[in-house]
Amino acid sequence: MFKDFSAAYLGNSELISMVFVCTLICLFASWIYTKLPKENKRISRHDSDLPAYCRVSKTFRKLSYHDAFWILLLTTLYGIISLWNLGSFETIDSYWQPVTDHEEIILELSETQFDGILWISGEGDNNSNPNGYQNQVDFLIQGSNDLNQWIDLTELNSIDYLKIQMTPGNWDYRYLKLISRNRSNVLNEIGFRKTGTNDLVQTTIVSVSNESSPYSASALLDEQTFLKMNPSYTDETYFDEIYHTRNAQEIASHQHLYAFVHPLFGTQLIAIGISMFGLSPFGWRIMGAVFGILMMPLIYICALHLFHKRRSAVFASFLLGIECMHYTTSRIGTLEPFSVFFILLMTYFMLKYAQTSFYDTPLKKQFVYLALSGIFMGCACATKFTGIYGGIGLAILFFSNLFERTYEYLKAKKRIVSLSEDELHPKEREILSIYWPKLIKTGLWCTLFFIIVPLTMYAFSFLPIVIHKGESFSLKAVYDQTIGMYNYHKNLDATHPYQSVWWQWILDIRPIWYYVRYNETTMNTISAMGNPIVFWTGAISMVWCFIDAIKNKSHPAVLISICYLAQLVPWFAVNRCIFIYHYYPSVPFLILGIVYACESLLKKEKRYIKPILILTFAAYIVFILFLPVIGGFETTNWYIQNIVRWMGSWYFG
Repeated sequence: MFKDFSAAYLGNSELISMVFVCTLICLFASWIYTKLPKENKRISRHDSDLPAYCRVSKTFRKLSYHDAFWILLLTTLYGIISLWNLGSFETIDSYWQPVTDHEEIILELSETQFDGILWISGEGDNNSNPNGYQNQVDFLIQGSNDLNQWIDLTELNSIDYLKIQMTPGNWDYRYLKLISRNRSNVLNEIGFRKTGTNDLVQTTIVSVSNESSPYSASALLDEQTFLKMNPSYTDETYFDEIYHTRNAQEIASHQHLYAFVHPLFGTQLIAIGISMFGLSPFGWRIMGAVFGILMMPLIYICALHLFHKRRSAVFASFLLGIECMHYTTSRIGTLEPFSVFFILLMTYFMLKYAQTSFYDTPLKKQFVYLALSGIFMGCACATKFTGIYGGIGLAILFFSNLFERTYEYLKAKKRIVSLSEDELHPKEREILSIYWPKLIKTGLWCTLFFIIVPLTMYAFSFLPIVIHKGESFSLKAVYDQTIGMYNYHKNLDATHPYQSVWWQWILDIRPIWYYVRYNETTMNTISAMGNPIVFWTGAISMVWCFIDAIKNKSHPAVLISICYLAQLVPWFAVNRCIFIYHYYPSVPFLILGIVYACESLLKKEKRYIKPILILTFAAYIVFILFLPVIGGFETTNWYIQNIVRWMGSWYFG
């Protein structure tokens, strides 16, 4: 009842139910908050007696009970919204495939009249077909009423992976013959819609042409409930899921990989979800959704360490939770949620390192930050090559820190030569004595954790699978595959109706349309785009950051600007077909830029709090309004055209 009412009057079938559940969580959280112990507001200071020209290491604010409360509340609320109608738990496990080029199956229908053929195709056991790729449908269907005279009815042709297909018609036959035209065919399930209804005709197997086949034709009829008459995104793959889910299925079932154009660590994470929940929409999406949820506490602690204020951390986490790009991209079974999570995590540890100095911080502590940053950089690069862009940002932050230490060393050296002992700071001779040993040790440590460890992680991410048909794991195979992936992206000559360029991403001009299913009076549609309020405010905020970084040398502004530009600038030179979701790795730093700009305003005058709150509330309302077109929830064309289509370049179906 709630669903129908919500769809009819609010344009979002899930809104009422979702708001009800989230409100209950907030009420319960409010009661919990009153029970929290009072917070000790004493903040420990970093003990340092360095000369005035040296930058003192920042103190990292420890998480309190109140921080834990906000992290848990924001993460829980976002987790509910992110997992809401993520995908069906229903798995499709069986399939039929031929072993020769012209195999036939004869089916008998309990009722002769049918007006649609439903079918779904995935992947079989490609080890049985080493000379060609599977996941193909190329069938001729014939009809007969006497098993003697056969009439051509239609063809089934598709390369879509795990997508429910419907071939309409108007037929009256007792028997149907499926003729497979080549042995690359795979068919998971087939059904026949009873004329004028939404029911499937009961079907049985009469005969098969290859009785010695190891693949039973009964697999075509054993999972009929998967053939939905009105499927949505919760029942099938969409957009690039047809590639990544297939590779993940092959990894989970220890098959050869038919083709892949990205490193495999993220695909292996998708495979974990499939291994846990089966080959179901929920199974191939759950890991990405989990990593998207984990970004909520991660950006909280990033903001806390950058700005040392809880309100900044809460603000950053809240903005990420209502960011449309983050929401949509973490709910689809692709690699982006993993790569962005690892990029943010590796940047977090480098930010911690960049805020310290080896003149007043133990080297062991700095080494922990650097090691963790390097390890997670290895995870990012083993997921997508865009991790390398993040690595450029890490390198700039790292060498900036070393340049500061070098400047301080040269300053101390100059003062020691020109001043008397009484005029020197007690720490200046110590700076001279520890600079070179610590610099050399730091360089060697980074060689290990930013070159050797990431390369090793990248290579061994290929280990659980067979890279090429008939070829086992080797470093040469990894190298050859890497060069092949690079050449694919470099030489890709393709166009797409929803492709865009980098400056359109910044202004949120061109979303990419992922999915649509039209129902009688409603529709399910999904587009990837940014929250317009967040993106437009973020564009202005990043300009503020750039100016403050250059003019005032604000340390947080410098850090945010470097991380943001490291993810964006490499796309300036890319001429191939690209999309707005390639901007996703920049979004967390865009949000931190917004927080920085707001904190700068509040530092000048407290009166800015009101417009900031109004803008934040507007961004929240926009997220709610756009949920139907970024989450796939049932909506209407009227709602799309009159409520959310603000620009002609925004297309939602």
